Amino acid sequence: MMVDYRRLQFEMDEVNNLPHFWSFRLNKDSLYRDGDWRHYVWIGLSPTGHIVFLRYPEEYPYGFFSVEVEPDIQTKYKHSLRELCYIRGYEWNPSFTVVSIIPVIFKFLQDYSKGRI
Repeated sequence: MMVDYRRLQFEMDEVNNLPHFWSFRLNKDSLYRDGDWRHYVWIGLSPTGHIVFLRYPEEYPYGFFSVEVEPDIQTKYKHSLRELCYIRGYEWNPSFTVVSIIPVIFKFLQDYSKGRI
């Protein structure tokens, strides 16, 4: 699915207008061609000190973000070696944006750092 640049601009504006997401910046991954949603990845710092990588899926907005953190965490909630499982597929809604997901990731990491998950 090709990138909807209006939606991408909307999401950039959302992030830039919220001071508690001050560290998140949209980056381009040269592994993917321009015009492919996977070309774009948000990188920012969580309150727990983890660097968070949120990559758009190819089928965005119908698929959910791929999320990785550094340093890596040891949890059973992973799709792969590094990709966090922060949401069940049926819970995803195409109206969600990066601003909808960042707080979910922050809560996940806070729960992890407190030993709750």
